[in-house]
Amino acid sequence: VASNTIKAGARSGQATVEIRIEGPPQKCKVLSANSYDASYVNIEVNCPEDGNSSITDYWIEYRIAGGTKWKSTDFSASIPQPFVVGGFAPFTAYSLRATAANKYG
Repeated sequence: VASNTIKAGARSGQATVEIRIEGPPQKCKVLSANSYDASYVNIEVNCPEDGNSSITDYWIEYRIAGGTKWKSTDFSASIPQPFVVGGFAPFTAYSLRATAANKYG
């Protein structure tokens, strides 16, 4: 999605066009995952580019390391990080991934 702003210049026939491209956020990175207690983890996420539109939601997905089935939980962007995710079994390794969404996806 693009939005245009046209400003007339000082000379006749001169204009400046500013184009703002908006789209879904880029891929996020899990910055840290620290044990909260035996079955909960604090997770901090960084999404380097928001697609020029405010992030509205985050999805944190996890699975047992080497597994194939992801479990998902979502958070509103209005919730401050770190996010607390539960359901982990003690002494079990997990893989984590994060996704962000805005009004474009």
